[in-house]
Amino acid sequence: VARPGGAQAWLPAAGAVVVFAALLAVLVPTSVPPGSSASVSLTPAGGGRVQAMVTVRPASLADDADLVQELAWQGRERSVQAPLRRVAPGVYRTTEPLPVSGSWKALIRIQSGDALADVPVYLPADPAIPAPGIAAPPHFERALVSDSRLMQRERKRDVPGWLWAAGIGSVLVMIGLILAILGWSLDRVARLAGRDDATDSPPRNRQEVTWPDSCPTPSATSSARSTA
Repeated sequence: VARPGGAQAWLPAAGAVVVFAALLAVLVPTSVPPGSSASVSLTPAGGGRVQAMVTVRPASLADDADLVQELAWQGRERSVQAPLRRVAPGVYRTTEPLPVSGSWKALIRIQSGDALADVPVYLPADPAIPAPGIAAPPHFERALVSDSRLMQRERKRDVPGWLWAAGIGSVLVMIGLILAILGWSLDRVARLAGRDDATDSPPRNRQEVTWPDSCPTPSATSSARSTA
């Protein structure tokens, strides 16, 4: 069986890497629609949790969104992640109570195309970062902020941009080297396997056995036994 070798063996893998890089370049960058905000009303649900009624401005940002969800994490229990229910144009209600106390972090996330923005509902203060806390009063209005800003609160904002880009670039280079080594190894194994198959001799044909005249053939011996 012939196996592809040489430069042709790398073409599918190289094409896949290029396509993957293009997808990352298109999908990873996100934005926050300018002037967008949300008014939130909280209703106590017991146990340090609340139900939220969220009014998004502009309303089309939420109504045309791919995803409108509530998210809470970093508590002692399982995380909360559920879609919001639309009750009116631009108005949504949580389907599960959101925890807004202790070490919990809670937000409303809206994703529409390349727009990925959050409404912070409750975030505890974190002096180690340092980062101030965001309280959850019964009624408030807040501007939508970048999802990465809330999910990466620990990120140092005063670090030069080139240093952040260099860090990401070094990780991508290491991933590329790992993929290149794996591809080279697999290609080498395939080449060696093909070489071994080519050097293997074909199986020898079955040869007929010639019996001497003085020895009875197996068929004759069987006939003699049956006659006896």
